[in-house]
Amino acid sequence: IIMSSSDIQRFLYRMLLVSILRFHHLLLLIVQLTRCLWFGLRLPNTSHFKRTKMDATQNLKIPNHISLLIFEDAISLSAVVNMLLWSKDLGISTVSICDYKGNVLSHKSELIDRLSKLTNVAGFKKLSDSLYRYTFEGDNGATRTQLLVHLHGVRWGITATCDVMKSICSAQDRISVRAMDKAMHETTKLPDVELTIQFGTYTCLAGIFPWQSRFSEFLNVSSHRDIQSHEFRALFYRFRNIKQRWGR
Repeated sequence: IIMSSSDIQRFLYRMLLVSILRFHHLLLLIVQLTRCLWFGLRLPNTSHFKRTKMDATQNLKIPNHISLLIFEDAISLSAVVNMLLWSKDLGISTVSICDYKGNVLSHKSELIDRLSKLTNVAGFKKLSDSLYRYTFEGDNGATRTQLLVHLHGVRWGITATCDVMKSICSAQDRISVRAMDKAMHETTKLPDVELTIQFGTYTCLAGIFPWQSRFSEFLNVSSHRDIQSHEFRALFYRFRNIKQRWGR
């Protein structure tokens, strides 16, 4: 194939543009990885990091409610317990946990028992079959923090959506955005999910309310097993740097 000089120039120009774009993306990736690495190295690698919410929010963006979705064949209860404790230490008040294999629900009793036996647990109350409230003692013995733990399966959002629709249809008031929001919150009894952390090799919205996806940001992690405190904490550094999506 014989190419004219103009074709060769256009080809070289396109190759130059592609090379510049690839270099730009590579540079952005290196900067992001360097930030995460530097941030992680500055943190103590311990199973429990003690930090008040006021102090944590100076560097991190701390949501009120996070959802942990595990898309892995096996589940590590130790890792789940650690993430719950780290969430409590950061100042997160509500954590929802779901896995597509149903291992969380299968081992629900063991998970609840592990949390209840922690030395700093001052109180425990079962609010429903899927919602539990833990009260933790502070270091000084006076300050107490509470953590709501919500355990559910992948079909929880489907069932609850049907309940919301029934509630709206049976209400005497006219259908409105306010009526929809009221029915949603009365059905779930939980605040809106602000951050969803998905563990595994693929992404899925199973177990998430349709209306929660408009409020939640999503972060992906390859695996929940053997996750360290500084790695978990770095997720909220990433969360802080996410540009808020349009319409939220």
